[in-house]
This record gives sequence, C-alpha cells and structure tokens, in this order.
Amino acid sequence: MKKVLLVVAYLFFLFFLMTFVSLKDEIIFISRLNSNFVSEKTINNQKAFMISKKLPTNWIKLTKDNDLQAQTIVISEDWDFYNHCGVDINQIKATIVDYFVWNKKLRGASTITQQLVKNLFLTNQRSFRRKIMELILALYLEKMVSKKKILETYLNIIEYGNNLYGIGKSSKYYFNKSFNELSVKEVAFMAMLLPNPKRYSESFRLKKLTPYADKTINQIIEKLVTARIISPEQAFVESLQQLNFTEIL
Repeated sequence: MKKVLLVVAYLFFLFFLMTFVSLKDEIIFISRLNSNFVSEKTINNQKAFMISKKLPTNWIKLTKDNDLQAQTIVISEDWDFYNHCGVDINQIKATIVDYFVWNKKLRGASTITQQLVKNLFLTNQRSFRRKIMELILALYLEKMVSKKKILETYLNIIEYGNNLYGIGKSSKYYFNKSFNELSVKEVAFMAMLLPNPKRYSESFRLKKLTPYADKTINQIIEKLVTARIISPEQAFVESLQQLNFTEIL
C-alpha cells in the first residue's frame, strides 16, 4: 500500500510540476502585478484582462476611507483572507475526497485569491487540471503580491452583471454612489450579489429586496458584528435602512 501511495504522490508531483511550467504567461503577469494595474480588453467577443501601467477608469484604490466597505466584502466572501496562504486547506481536502471518492463535480473557487486567478486567467470549465492550475496560481500570487493589492485587484475586476466589471462602476450602476459612499447595508447588498450577480440582482430589477436577499444581507451585517467591525447598535440601524436602487451607467 505504501508503494502505491508513493507512486500516486510522485505522479501527482510530476503533474503539478508540468502544469506549473505551462503557466509561463500567467507567472509573468503575476510578477508584474504589484506595481501595475489590470485593465479590460475584448478578444473575439470574450472579456480578458491585461497588465496596465496607467490607472484604469473607475479603478478604486483601497484607502482608510473605504476600509469598512472593503472589509464587508472580505467578511462575506473570505473570512480568513488575511490569514490563509491563498487556498483553504480544508476545502482542498474536501474537494479531493468528493472528486476521487464520491465522484462529485469539482467545487468552484473559494478564497478571494482563487477567485481572482480564476477571473484573470481561467475558464469556467471544471476539471482536475484547471483546479490544479487555480491552486498553483493562487499560491504563487500570494507569494509575489501583497494582500492589499490582491484585494484591490479583485474588487476592480469582479463581475456584477452583463459587461459590468469592478466595484467602482457597479456602485454607480446600482446606487449612483461611489464605493466610498456606500452604506454598510448597500455594500452588503453588493456582497450578496457576488456568487451569481445575474441571478441575485432580481432585487434590483424589482426595486425591492427579495426574501433571500433580505436574509443574506442581514446575515452579512451580523458577520460584521461578530468580527467587531461594526457595533450591534450600528447593525440594528443598518438593518432598518431602505435601499434606493438607481440604475446609472
């Protein structure tokens, strides 16, 4: 049995190494990210991203003025963002067991870092090789780029609807406000959209919160209390706020 495990581990290492070698362009991209920005481009009607030295339009820089808004997204999407190495080890174990033992489909990206490399470089196709690529790039990204830059880049390229990318443009679209001006409840709404903005934006189309949206937003606000980012009193006030949706492009 030991020999079998050693052979499997050796083959997995070779596969990992070969995959890493094949990611030359992505590695170069990441190595330039700390001192540059990411801008959008369209190739064959497909959205893609490129390194840019020039600050893109609508780019949001992380400052103390929008720290509360940024941390609301972090708490909702990746509670342990500032502590992990880019991947969630427990999630990886669960994914491997589900895939090889229970023959389940591979799970999607979990950490903010994984979501960023998926959005920058990878397709939505779920395969074992694509998952390995995602893990390699997430680990390398964390090694080469600061947490602040990873979060800033993530916030500026995430999809919020058809041809709607980045938290800056999206804040204007949904609330006619800058990211810095969003209230806790408004940014909790933006966080609620992230798993599937096309599906969860029903509240925006109806101009009122669906039961799912209302429940999820309040859960996010409660997480902020648990994380001691806001007080219980502030959470109560925010929960009573009425959201005013304004479509602006």
